[in-house]
Amino acid sequence: MLSGTTEEFDRHFGALLRGYRQRALLTQEELAGLTGLSARTIRRLEFDQIRRPRTTTVRMLASQLGLTAAEQTALAAAAERNTAESTAAEPAVPPVRARGRDELPADIVDFTGRSELVAEVSRALVDEVGTGCLVSDLGTTRVISITGPPGVGKTALAVRVGHLLRPHFPDGRVYLDLHGMADRPLGADEALNRLLRWCVGADVVLPDDVEERAALFRSTLADRRTLIVLDNARTEAQIRHLLPGGGGSAVLLTSRQPLAALDGLIRFDLGVFSPGEAVDLLARILGEDRVAADRTAAAEIADLCGNLPLAVRIAGARLSARPHWTLRRLADQLADEHRRLDTLSIGDRAVRSSIGLSYRALAPRTRQLFRLLGAFTEVDVPAWVAAAALEVAEPEAEDLIEDLVDARLMAACGSQRQPRGRYDMHALVRLYARERYLADEPEADRKPAALRVIGGWLDLAERAQARLPGGLPRIGTGNGQRWPAPVGVTADALANPMDWFETERLALVSAVETACTLGLDELAWDLTGCLGRFLELRGHFDLWRSVLERALAAVRPAGNRRGEAHLLRGLAEVWIDVDEYNKGLDCLNRSLKIFKELREPLAEAHVHRAIGALERMRGNNAAAARRLELALGAFSENDDRIGLADTLFSLGALRRDQGRDDEALAYYEQALRIEDQLGNRFNQGLLMCSIGSSLIAQGRLNEARAALTRGLTVAGENENVAAFAMAFLGEADALAGDTDTAASHLAAALEIFQRARDRYGEAVTLRILGELHRIRCEFDQASKMLDRALELWDQIDAPHWRARTLVSLGLLELSQGNRSAARAAWQSAEDLFARLQTTERKRVSRLLRGIDMV
Repeated sequence: MLSGTTEEFDRHFGALLRGYRQRALLTQEELAGLTGLSARTIRRLEFDQIRRPRTTTVRMLASQLGLTAAEQTALAAAAERNTAESTAAEPAVPPVRARGRDELPADIVDFTGRSELVAEVSRALVDEVGTGCLVSDLGTTRVISITGPPGVGKTALAVRVGHLLRPHFPDGRVYLDLHGMADRPLGADEALNRLLRWCVGADVVLPDDVEERAALFRSTLADRRTLIVLDNARTEAQIRHLLPGGGGSAVLLTSRQPLAALDGLIRFDLGVFSPGEAVDLLARILGEDRVAADRTAAAEIADLCGNLPLAVRIAGARLSARPHWTLRRLADQLADEHRRLDTLSIGDRAVRSSIGLSYRALAPRTRQLFRLLGAFTEVDVPAWVAAAALEVAEPEAEDLIEDLVDARLMAACGSQRQPRGRYDMHALVRLYARERYLADEPEADRKPAALRVIGGWLDLAERAQARLPGGLPRIGTGNGQRWPAPVGVTADALANPMDWFETERLALVSAVETACTLGLDELAWDLTGCLGRFLELRGHFDLWRSVLERALAAVRPAGNRRGEAHLLRGLAEVWIDVDEYNKGLDCLNRSLKIFKELREPLAEAHVHRAIGALERMRGNNAAAARRLELALGAFSENDDRIGLADTLFSLGALRRDQGRDDEALAYYEQALRIEDQLGNRFNQGLLMCSIGSSLIAQGRLNEARAALTRGLTVAGENENVAAFAMAFLGEADALAGDTDTAASHLAAALEIFQRARDRYGEAVTLRILGELHRIRCEFDQASKMLDRALELWDQIDAPHWRARTLVSLGLLELSQGNRSAARAAWQSAEDLFARLQTTERKRVSRLLRGIDMV
């Protein structure tokens, strides 16, 4: 039994504490819970590994153990005896230095943003329960890691936190640059030397063994509150010996690598600035007035710097040193990709050298992957691209690309729900990678790697587009080399091709650009041909035109006539989709001329069909009929069911325009049977819309509504087809007297067409809306709808639909008693129908006779 006897006064502190704890029937963990200390600290105290127990700690232990006054005195005496023995055993260690020594670099005056992250890192070093004491007071050293890519401001953040927490570390703050990205990083032994000299003085003779130095370092800091900032760490081994063992000290380290092998590390990852923060930094460097004078240029500078703090700071420094420069001048310089990294350099600061430190630290194979990905990509990509670039298995490629992520030269993106990882490069890092590609990549390795990467995209796109619904059909393929993508990647693409194309849309366009840049013209046009159907279905007309024109610029100098013909045919479809009929016809005629030269009759037939459809829309019905009959014969002879269905569809539309609705329906139904066999839901939906429109013209409203409802169902996610179905449903509803349902359908259709900037669909819907408002006697609204429809028909040169709209306008005028205005509108419509040679002229003639008889 322990009771404060003379024998107890002679015992070591650790043995005495252990005896009192065991007498109280407490485990080390239970005592830790009562005192707020850690179980590790209790163990170290009991084994006399903490040679100078704090007075406050001794009192807290005595209180929780229920010691008598004599026992408390015995425990305190043992603690003092431990301290005296420790001092005698370690004569090389001088008394503790004066409190508050500070070696942190100066805080940055214009430190910008990061307020939330600064607060989070600070809270991680301070007790979160609000007691105001350090978590490390409880016996655990907090080690906080700030990671991030080069130039993101890790050091600045660590220094800012260190200065803010000065009151919490009264025994000082030490800063040590470990030069982790240098060719010769600071070793653990030299780092310990520097830290110990800061702790105990420069004159002390230190142990030779690194383990002994680490133990001395831990014991020296055991009863101090010191913040240790370790900057630019590279590996876990470099810093493992530099961590205090407990007490009130804490470590704040920065690193580009994740340092995942360190136990208990609390990690904070630092990203680039938001656009607003980047502009704010420019304003703090240059002054708010100078930035406010051209905030657009300031935003461009920030964007061209990729919102990377180092780059923005360098840009600000260059402008600060040149007060006669405008922000626009620097923005224009940065816009030149070939000069951007040169521009982002001043004095001893340069974005290029900052990235270069990470690049030089990579293994040779990883360096090569970095160069190739930078050269062949513009956007985030899946891991198989790395496998193609290096011609290795996908698991090996993923390991190498993850090495780039660890080096912060790439970033993983996407979500955990995606079955396969995706990776991206910062814009400035990609520029550096391209520089290294041109400087370091052997000429012999460049083209084969590019052929594999672009060939992989071609293989996937070709397979996926074959499973898309209607839209522009492929009428020929090129001889571009295919590279088989991994089986799992191909399965993902084919499982949902529309989603796959949407996900990879920009990556595919980037692959076309790479092919053009490297002179791979056959791959360029072949891959572009795989994109048309998807881009048309989703209404990405500007992007579609851009990629077609870029590929054309590559195939023409190469003399690739076949590629040029296919690209011209695709470009024609874009112009037609955006109602630029003259431009579309020009492209089709040039495409047809080349296909004739190359003697490709089926390709010619597809172009004849396209010209026939376009001539119909322009009101040239005779020319349309000739072209469509030519195409129909060629497709029938060669059993080309896709071409045959498209041509029958166009012939049905021609007969509908000519007022021959029975013939139109017969053509539509033939086409529908073929499309049902092909499983082409897109064209099925369009055909149901056309069938519904013809049935409306015959007054068969119930049948029309049934066909249009089916068309709406078949349309699925294709908004364009759904919008036409709703527009014609609205017309049938209005004629059937269900004006409220008609209004709902027409409003939905108009919203889709206007959002898609589809002037043809918008004008069709406006004409029907005009009819609806006339039926409701809402004459002002009806007039606005019809006038706007006429404007659109004039813009896109669609005389047939203009004539139909004039008929509606005449009915509106007559409803208001304006007989002369009605007659003028119908006379104009009759003249147009006569020129178009359509039987719809007969209906207008009857209307004119009727008004003359009144």
